[in-house]
Amino acid sequence: MKYIKRILFTSLFVFVPFAGYSKGEKSMDPVDEGVKKELEFARSAMKLVLLEHIESVEEIKAAQDAYLDEHFKGYEFRGGHVYGMLRGLYLHGITVFNRKGPAKTVFFDMTDIYKKLEQSSDEETRAKVRELMRRHGDTKK
Repeated sequence: MKYIKRILFTSLFVFVPFAGYSKGEKSMDPVDEGVKKELEFARSAMKLVLLEHIESVEEIKAAQDAYLDEHFKGYEFRGGHVYGMLRGLYLHGITVFNRKGPAKTVFFDMTDIYKKLEQSSDEETRAKVRELMRRHGDTKK
């Protein structure tokens, strides 16, 4: 099983970045069907959590806490926040600890939330979202 996982993740990080590009052609449009399928594969392979019905930046933490409370009841401490990007996905990892077992890191896919909140009519909300995107390493925002 470890061998299969190693092959899966190696192929994900080695071959996926080159998928959809041909020699001499411009890069693909981000809304291209091939890119959408690639992102869905990455989301399912990494078991990313997608939060829904988020209407403000303040609701993000509440939704994450609610998910962790529901799925990790025996875990006492939350910490170790990790922000990163992978092929256009904004990932936020939170490590939860249990005294009886190993620590686990839960990854939340923040991409759709950020895109939605970035279109807000409120300038303060847009500024907060841009700051969160910079935490992930997006230097363009």
